[in-house]
Amino acid sequence: MPSLLRDGTTIAYEVSGRGDPIILGSSFLMNREMWRPQIDRLARRYHVITVDWRGHGRSGPVRKSVTLDDLADDLRAVLDAEDIDNAIWCGLSLGGMVAMREAIRNPARVTALILLDTDAGQWNRGERLKFGLLGVVARLAGMRAVTPSVQRTFFSRYTRQGRPDLIAYWRRSMRDLSVPSVYRMLQALARRPSMAGQVTAISVPTLIIHGADDAAIPCSRAQELHRSISGSRLRIIPDCGHIATLDQPDIVSDEIEQFLQSLPPPVSHPRSEREVGALSDDHHDEV
Repeated sequence: MPSLLRDGTTIAYEVSGRGDPIILGSSFLMNREMWRPQIDRLARRYHVITVDWRGHGRSGPVRKSVTLDDLADDLRAVLDAEDIDNAIWCGLSLGGMVAMREAIRNPARVTALILLDTDAGQWNRGERLKFGLLGVVARLAGMRAVTPSVQRTFFSRYTRQGRPDLIAYWRRSMRDLSVPSVYRMLQALARRPSMAGQVTAISVPTLIIHGADDAAIPCSRAQELHRSISGSRLRIIPDCGHIATLDQPDIVSDEIEQFLQSLPPPVSHPRSEREVGALSDDHHDEV
C-alpha cells in the first residue's frame, strides 16, 4: 500500500484500476474500507485512489491542529505523487466537505464532484453540543464509550439489524482509533467555516447522494446543496443512513457509475507529460 509523508505525517492510500482518475474521501471515523463495494466496481473502468485521513486507517496520527484545507492539501499531494493533474473528487460527509473546498480553491484540479451525505454549512447549536459531547466522552472514557452512539448515527436500523458482521467490523475499527487524533479531527469539523455562500461558484458536473434516514446530516442539507450548485443532480436513497456506501452499496454504486458515464471525456494530463511539453518548448526557443 503506497504512502507519502506530508507535513510530518504519513498519508496512506490505495490505488486500483486504470482509466480516468477518481479520488475518494471518507467520512470522519471511517477509513478507505467504507468504499470497498464501490472500489471493486469502479476499478473496472477508472483509476481509483482511496485515501485514509490523518489518524484513520493506516495513515499516521494527527499530531497538531488541522483544518479541512489541510486535508484537501493531503489529497492533492496524493494526486501529485501519482502524477495526476486533475480528477473526479468524490467524498462522503467529511470527504464531501473537503472535495467542495478543493473545487472552490483549485477548480482546475477538479473535473467533477460526487458528494454523499455531506453539508456546505456549519454545525448548528444542537450539532455543536452533540458532537462536542462526543469529544468530551471520548477523551474521558475512550472510543469504546462513544462507538455505540456513533454507529446509531452512522448506520440505518436496517443495516444495524440485518448485517451484524459489518457492524462488528466497524465497531472494532472505531474502538482502535487514537483519541487525540479523533479529537483534533473533530475540532477541524467544529471550526470549519461555512461554504454555503461559495458553493454557488461550483460549475463542474455534480452528483449529490443522500440517505433518506441519515441521522448525522438531514436531507434538507442535501436539498440546499442541490439548489446552490447549478445543474447538480440529487438522489435521495430510501432505507439508507449516513454511510450510504455501506448501507445501500449497490444503489450507490449504480448512481455513481451512471453519473460517471454521463461525463464528457476529461482533459487530464499527467505532470510528467506537462514537463516534457515544457522542455520541448524551451528547446524550440533555443533553436
